[in-house]
Amino acid sequence: MELFRIIYADSLNEVDFNNFGNHFSSNEDAICKYFADTLAKSSFSINGCDNSDKEEKFIFIVEVDEKDINQEATEESNLYYPDEFEVVLKENSTIKINEVWSLVTQEEVEKDVTQANTGTRIDEWVK
Repeated sequence: MELFRIIYADSLNEVDFNNFGNHFSSNEDAICKYFADTLAKSSFSINGCDNSDKEEKFIFIVEVDEKDINQEATEESNLYYPDEFEVVLKENSTIKINEVWSLVTQEEVEKDVTQANTGTRIDEWVK
């Protein structure tokens, strides 16, 4: 299954591929709209961290095995935030990174990493 995730970082070297995160979107248009809405705000934060000083915003296009989807958390997220088309993955799931794009330059970014681990950084509400 193809999913999308935006990460704010100054460079790909700053991204923690061993604790990549569990929240993705199954809809590229929805995640790009979220990105555009976030940029429209004068100050913003993602997961409680101010990211307005980051020079880059990357969109990762990944492939995941459907067995790695946390169905209960995904259903709950979509109940409260239906416009995000969120898919929540289980902790410590391996994902394949197919493409990385810069949302600043709108160009594909060369990557050395082909996979990541979702890790254990997950919201408290996720069971």
